[in-house]
Amino acid sequence: MSQDTHPSPMPDDRGVVAVVVAHDGEEFLPRTLAALKALDPRPDTVVAVDTGSTDSTPALLAASPAIDHVITLPADTGFASAVHAGVESVAHPTGWLWLLHDDSAPAPEALGALLDCAVDQPSVAVCGPKVLGWDEPRRLLEVGVTISRSGRRHTGLEPGEQDQGQYEGQRDTLAVGTAGLLVRRDVWDELGGLDRSLHFFRDDVDFGWRANLAGHRVVVATSSVIHHAEAMARGRRVEAPRDPHAVDRASALYTLLANGRTSTLVFRWLWLLLQTLVRALGYVLGKAPREAAAELSAVWTVLLRPGRLWRARRERRDRKVPARSLRSLFPPPGQQVRQTFDTLAGSLSIETDVHPSTILESGPVEEDLDSFVAAGSGRLGRWVRRPGVLLFAGLVAIELIAWRGLYRGGALHGGAMLPMPSGASDLWQSYTASWHPVTLGSGTMAHPSTAVLAVLATVLLGHATWVVPVVLVAGPPLAGLLAYQVTRSFGLSPRLRLWIGAAYALNPVFLAASAQGRWTTVLVGVVAPLAAVAVARAVGLGSSGRGDRAISVRATAVAVLLLGVMLALAPLLIVPFLGAAIALGVWAPSPRARAVAVVLAVGPPALLLPWWSVVVSDPTVLLLEPGVPLVGESLAPWQAVFFDAGGLWSAPWWFGLGLALAALVAVLRAQQVAPVRAALAFLGLCLAWALSVDTITVTPDTSAQPVVVWSGSVLVLALGASLVAVGTAARGGRMRLQLATFSWRQPTFAAVAALALLSPLLWGVTWIDRGADGPLDRGSANPLPAFVRAQSALPEQIRTLVLEPADGRLAYTVLRSRDAQWGDIETAPPVDRLTSMNAVVSDLASGRGSAPVDELVSRGVQYVLAVAPVDHKLEVALDSAPGLLRVANPGQSSLWRVELAAGRVTVLASDTKREVLGSEVSGDPVAAQVQVPGAETDRLLELAELADDGWVATATTSDQTRELPTPTASEWAQRFIVGAAPSDVAMVVDNPWRRVLLWAQLLAVVALVLIALPGRSRPDEGAV
Repeated sequence: MSQDTHPSPMPDDRGVVAVVVAHDGEEFLPRTLAALKALDPRPDTVVAVDTGSTDSTPALLAASPAIDHVITLPADTGFASAVHAGVESVAHPTGWLWLLHDDSAPAPEALGALLDCAVDQPSVAVCGPKVLGWDEPRRLLEVGVTISRSGRRHTGLEPGEQDQGQYEGQRDTLAVGTAGLLVRRDVWDELGGLDRSLHFFRDDVDFGWRANLAGHRVVVATSSVIHHAEAMARGRRVEAPRDPHAVDRASALYTLLANGRTSTLVFRWLWLLLQTLVRALGYVLGKAPREAAAELSAVWTVLLRPGRLWRARRERRDRKVPARSLRSLFPPPGQQVRQTFDTLAGSLSIETDVHPSTILESGPVEEDLDSFVAAGSGRLGRWVRRPGVLLFAGLVAIELIAWRGLYRGGALHGGAMLPMPSGASDLWQSYTASWHPVTLGSGTMAHPSTAVLAVLATVLLGHATWVVPVVLVAGPPLAGLLAYQVTRSFGLSPRLRLWIGAAYALNPVFLAASAQGRWTTVLVGVVAPLAAVAVARAVGLGSSGRGDRAISVRATAVAVLLLGVMLALAPLLIVPFLGAAIALGVWAPSPRARAVAVVLAVGPPALLLPWWSVVVSDPTVLLLEPGVPLVGESLAPWQAVFFDAGGLWSAPWWFGLGLALAALVAVLRAQQVAPVRAALAFLGLCLAWALSVDTITVTPDTSAQPVVVWSGSVLVLALGASLVAVGTAARGGRMRLQLATFSWRQPTFAAVAALALLSPLLWGVTWIDRGADGPLDRGSANPLPAFVRAQSALPEQIRTLVLEPADGRLAYTVLRSRDAQWGDIETAPPVDRLTSMNAVVSDLASGRGSAPVDELVSRGVQYVLAVAPVDHKLEVALDSAPGLLRVANPGQSSLWRVELAAGRVTVLASDTKREVLGSEVSGDPVAAQVQVPGAETDRLLELAELADDGWVATATTSDQTRELPTPTASEWAQRFIVGAAPSDVAMVVDNPWRRVLLWAQLLAVVALVLIALPGRSRPDEGAV
């Protein structure tokens, strides 16, 4: 092509000067030079600018026939300055400038396509190519670029998106990358070229933004193709900025503030300052101190130096187009949120790297509809039409219909669930307390599920009452979505994954658990897919690495945390967890994998360290999920094979027949497919444990009634394993059956597949028809009348004995200023500590004299409430009891008042005269502070709490402070010997050993969270 040297270039002038900037590019330069030589048409002049290369780059440039002349500049020269030097070295200006990198190889027709686009349209001043990968020639890197409000360089492409012609044509854009940028020379001069103060990053966005504001069009011509290695952004170049993240972030802030609207400049400055500080904190938590320092450095170099920004804005003051007219060229407001969700979704894949063949691959895979994203940058409509989103929306609709009977105010309760405390602080106090105000008091450690509940309540802005409705309503749909997302690692078709997600979300265990108020079982099912991904990554499954290098410490920490959460919710899972860890340790391929197996076996139970004292004293708690024990008949063990957990509102066992048969058929593929073998092995382990516990009836220490063990949490894991086994075994099944000779296999497999597909449909229809209400209810769960509750909050701290019929017997509890709530069952005192109270209730109900009333007074009981339906004989006995006076009939219940004064703290004189003392209300609900009047002799100070070594009383008189002794012989109540002098007595309960264990647990969790937080190994493209 002949060189065009018109002094005043016109729009149809096709003369081109190409400027190639090179720096230590010997790895990429030969391919780039060969591509330049193969161009048709070729530029009139090609100028190479070498910025102090120390490798063979200068020799390659000098020897290449594609280069007309070479300019050498110092090594610290930025890209913009190098381009300016190359342009200025050409004596006669031409119509167009073409910018190239040493790692950008244009296709032969690349320049011609750009010229065809630009010359034919006079309004186009800047034109850029479609940029594809260097080593992956079909991977899309750029079809134009823009910038988000936070400074992120945005290409509008999905991660790893392949070029399938979806972006063909021309489109206006905010900017194009400098690798292949074609610009009209007069526009270059008008704008002053690239900003020399931007040495490495964002110079392309800044230039395109300025060109648009000057009234010129910037377009992408996808018929022009360049392959780019992106060596600087991907860390493949030997020489790079000393701190690339700092340079990148500073360039982003500079570009936003230099080109943004004047009317929003102050607001934008404040927003970027706040955002940068938050990002710095995030990098600190993400174990990336250098990146955190880079964020703070950007604040100093850009935000706190207004002079530089003022000069930049003054140079850009001649704008011909209002900034608001370019709004369509920027990412939509929700783009950042959508990218965050996509990142989270990608983290749910077992495979950390996608390769044509992995250990999970075995046989043909049907085309995955999710692998191709239609043209565009992922707008809301396209995102909504994704199969996973549609699955989640459909499942939410089913749940909302099923919960139609519970859309009213009040506390959610019933079945195994007691009402929730009002705030997260109440839950944290309950979990860390040394003493619980339950019945006559208890020092039992709270159940670990309370800590999980407290964390969730904290996340929900402290609203503890929101947790259970959110878990029960949104839990199954979320579990189904997670199952759909996780199984993408197994190469399954979208239809098969949709079935897995629907079957997992609508399984009969979730149905029964939701109806019975067993929110812990539902939450176990939600966490299980996440834990499975973490365990797989922890041992290196799905990684491109091999052996010990594939082991992930971060994934191990995540797995320990998630398995610990599942154990906290359902301690029954400890057996299948230990069994799986032992099997993993035996068959682990390397010593490090065996070490991971040991960590997975020891770590989760160790996280529950403070609670193990309860397990030692009563091992049956390992078999029970938290909540009200539901007494019922034992389930026929064989029904567990069909994933029937039994209990109230459980679906018929034969609803699970299809899935059970499909799992049985999957055994035929176990020999060829490793994931099927692993899933079936875990399925067998879970089913064996479920079959065992379904035959067990236990009597907890806190209850005198035998309880059938609920195996729902184990069956949830079994069902999940069966779905993985069936789905993986079915992969490519249609093709195998089509290629096989027709026999009994085709109709048999067709029948089993039909039954398996029918199972989630039956479960869903049953759930919609049955609904969630009954025994669950929403409304007032408070048996105490309002005036009784108000009186209980006074300094005397009176209590109410509540009598309630239960399965042909009379159950009782002692309530204080609040009604029974979640956690009271697990922290109640053992039955053997309440022997005397049992006798009092028995005598009171049978009408045996006035002694029971006196005993009630000693326990601080001022009222007796018989909850409906009230037995007539009980009413007669209470009406006739001396010292009891019926005062009200709230609802269907009946209320009596003890005529003697009662209170939590009393003083007993030598003549056994009892005087009630008022206790000051403090932040600790179990502590007591009283003023003891003077007397002639020592007395007994009685606290109506069960005696415990943890109680300590300190008396302060006018001249000293001393600890009060306890009598050598004490009854059930906690007593202290108080002197004759008047004193202020403070009584508290302390358990230093538990405090140490709680601190150890907190430190372990914090350490695991810090290890689990994602680190930053290298600066990625567009990271800022």
